[in-house]
Parts: sequence; structure tokens; C-alpha cells
Amino acid sequence: MSLQSSRRRIAAVAAVAASVCVIGGCSGTSTAATSSSPSAVSSSTSTATPSAACTDAAALKGSLETLMAVDVSQDGVAALTSALADAKAKALVSVASASAALKPGVQGVQTSVDALESAASGLTTSNVTQQAPAIASALAGVALATRSLTTAISQGCPAG
Repeated sequence: MSLQSSRRRIAAVAAVAASVCVIGGCSGTSTAATSSSPSAVSSSTSTATPSAACTDAAALKGSLETLMAVDVSQDGVAALTSALADAKAKALVSVASASAALKPGVQGVQTSVDALESAASGLTTSNVTQQAPAIASALAGVALATRSLTTAISQGCPAG
């Protein structure tokens, strides 16, 4: 396969990912930025406060929006890998702190991020074309989970 053909295919995958984001309800605007370092929230909290759960869920949503905005053809494989690692870390924190209202949405995100991680496993610039269909499919799952999480946040967290 020629380099030009590979670039066209990568651009097509990026277009699919962008379409998925639009269909999935990804938003270019996010709530106020929050600090979400894993040490900021105890992962062993058994009774999470709504504000901590909501803060963590909002940070996860922002991370997912960043992940969905990655254009591998322009930003590179490293950008996708980095955004995926950040989303995975924030999902782990959010699962630990999630309130009952947020837990299904957060767990759905964690499952979809795990599927994307599996689809992108071993991704390099030389095999991105071969892995593109699986990655695009996994990104569709992330977009759907992001939409569900957004709904859960709007219903389970105070506007602030």
C-alpha cells in the first residue's frame, strides 16, 4: 500500500471518528476544569460525596472529549496513546468515587475505554491502517458511553 493511500485511509478513519463524536454528542465545551489527580480522591472511599463523584465524572468527561478529538493522522499515535491512558486513569478514579446515580455511566465508560485500549494495543504508525476499523468501532462505543455519562452527570449532579 502506498504512503498516499495510507494517508487517505487515516484521514477517512479520522473523519469516521469525528462523525462518531458528533453523533455521540461530544461537546466542544466543557464544564470548569478540575484537578483530577488520582491522589486527590481516595480510591477506597466507600461512601463518596456527591461533589467528589461529580467532580471526578466531569474530569472523566473532559478527558473523553480530549480523547475523541485526537486526530492520529495529525497528532500521531503517541497523542492517542496519551489521551487513552489519561481517560483510563480518570475512569478508574471515577469508578471508585461514583455515586449510585453515576456508577452505571462511569462503568460504561470504563468498559468502552478498555475496549478502545484493546483495539489500539500495539498501535504504531506502520500498522495504523490495519487497526483503523477496530479503533473506529471502539471509538463509537466511547462516544456512546460519553453521551450516557453526560446524561448521568446532568441528572445526578448539581449545576454549578
